[in-house]
Amino acid sequence: MKIQDILTVKPFAKPDLLKSVAKASIATKYIGYGGGSTGQYRTDTKCYANTGNYTKNDVIFLSVNGNVNALNLEKTKQELAIAIKSGSTIIKDNETYLSTSIYNKGERLISAHLLQNDYHYSEITIQNQVLGIWKPKKV
Repeated sequence: MKIQDILTVKPFAKPDLLKSVAKASIATKYIGYGGGSTGQYRTDTKCYANTGNYTKNDVIFLSVNGNVNALNLEKTKQELAIAIKSGSTIIKDNETYLSTSIYNKGERLISAHLLQNDYHYSEITIQNQVLGIWKPKKV
């Protein structure tokens, strides 16, 4: 993955300060509904957020509130379904981090959703941050 410099985010809470900037640096689009950091990233990414238009070349920075409500989770899954259908790459928190965080319930639910949709998990280090990468399984 290469640095895209398309998206810029301004995190306001730890541990988001470094990992979210790294995710945004390689992303071409953003998916996220809700408030807090997720809402801030949606504002920061402007016309690249929740576009409903994705290609297999897109690398999508996905964020879900840790204590996500049912409506925002459903909206995220609906938007993600469009990205999955196009074969986009999804970037989010790495699974080790998610497994040790009691807060990130929303992203753990999305990980399970990606597995159900035949996506394969790997990791990449960008700007000294280990990020979770989800890609469609090869046919």
